[in-house]
Amino acid sequence: MSNYSVTIGDNTYQFTEEEILELNIITKEDLSGHAIVNGKSIEFKGHLNSKNPKQVQIDLQGQKYSFTIKDHYDLLVAKMGLDLVQKKKLSNITAPMPGLILDILIEEGQNFEEGDALLVLEAMKMENIIKAEGAGKVKKIIAKKGETVEKAQIIIDLEDQ
Repeated sequence: MSNYSVTIGDNTYQFTEEEILELNIITKEDLSGHAIVNGKSIEFKGHLNSKNPKQVQIDLQGQKYSFTIKDHYDLLVAKMGLDLVQKKKLSNITAPMPGLILDILIEEGQNFEEGDALLVLEAMKMENIIKAEGAGKVKKIIAKKGETVEKAQIIIDLEDQ
């Protein structure tokens, strides 16, 4: 029985605890270290996703890899179907109130996750950081920095998901 699964892109790999120990991975607190795989020593640098510590990004010899690690508890939750949380589907980012766009923090073609800062809107002499209410990808930035917008005006057009 697999105790762990690692998902990289669309591929998921199953591992037992013994297989994980056989990888002979030595890490430091900053997630840099080396692993011995098939008799070769490989250096790597990595960091955890601040919103989900089970998502890891590794820089391995100049190549970047992102993966998600699930332990036996995560696998049990998935088997029971309790991980099927509905994600919010976003179509556009609109102005929540009338104001002046002070800064746009993302670019066209960029992916973002729920909670990421998208833009800064000044309204009633206060700076408001507008954050994503769900994950998405920017198709087109409609409003410009320094432009005044009305409530519910489309600022960022997103790709269909």
